[in-house]
Amino acid sequence: MKPHKSMKYMIAKKQVLIPLSACFFIIIFLMLNFLFNTLRQLTQTAFSELFDPKPFYLSLLFILQMNTNQ
Repeated sequence: MKPHKSMKYMIAKKQVLIPLSACFFIIIFLMLNFLFNTLRQLTQTAFSELFDPKPFYLSLLFILQMNTNQ
């Protein structure tokens, strides 16, 4: 009976280990980059007032329009 060859041995024999590793690295890098940019955009939109605060102005007209009868 012929001994069973492992998957590592078959891949090494076909000499595709380096290109396969490079493809896996590129795919993982692109996925992590996408997730990082998505989380960064989410935090920027969720906390936009913290990162780019707008000045607060209280106008005199607002105070005059308040209901002072109470």
